[in-house]
Amino acid sequence: MRAFVNPWRELARLPRGVWILSAATLVNRAGTMVRPFLTLYLTQALGFHAERTAAVLFLFGLASLLGQLASGRLCDAVSPWRVLVVALLIGGALCTLVAVPRTFAGVCAMVAAWSFVAEAYRPASTTVMSELVGADALRTAYALLRLAINLGMSIGPVVGGFLAEISFEFLFVIDGITTMLAGVILGVWALRTGLLARRDLAVK
Repeated sequence: MRAFVNPWRELARLPRGVWILSAATLVNRAGTMVRPFLTLYLTQALGFHAERTAAVLFLFGLASLLGQLASGRLCDAVSPWRVLVVALLIGGALCTLVAVPRTFAGVCAMVAAWSFVAEAYRPASTTVMSELVGADALRTAYALLRLAINLGMSIGPVVGGFLAEISFEFLFVIDGITTMLAGVILGVWALRTGLLARRDLAVK
């Protein structure tokens, strides 16, 4: 018979860094409100027609791809923790500013900048997770991270729907603040453990 595996015991064995990363991810994802409502913001709040809305969304996707590619190279050049924390802090700040421009060109520039920086956290997050745990615990660690992502994404869009009824601008502010808060959580822990000052991530 196949031995029974206690998932809670496996989770309890995960290093603290995995829990910190997952908690920060939960905070970040719980504040994800702009992406689900970006199309509505462009069409309803700004009055963009379909072609301009599609162009902005295309730039968002393109900048996201380029940001992730750049992040992978930066993770090789500097500490992935630095890339992760900086991407969250600056990406959150840029998110709060996306609602400032009202012209098509201004919106395109701001959305592209925000997407490029904010999406750079993804490869860095994956690299950090893979270095924090050994191969035997990697599946459990990613399961915890995925749980945090799914739980957060079940909160953000729902809250965002209520906020959008009041003002679309609230979406950008809350999304940006929660993203920066996630960066602060990770930054404080990385500073305390010395991870921001080193390339070696072998702190469990």
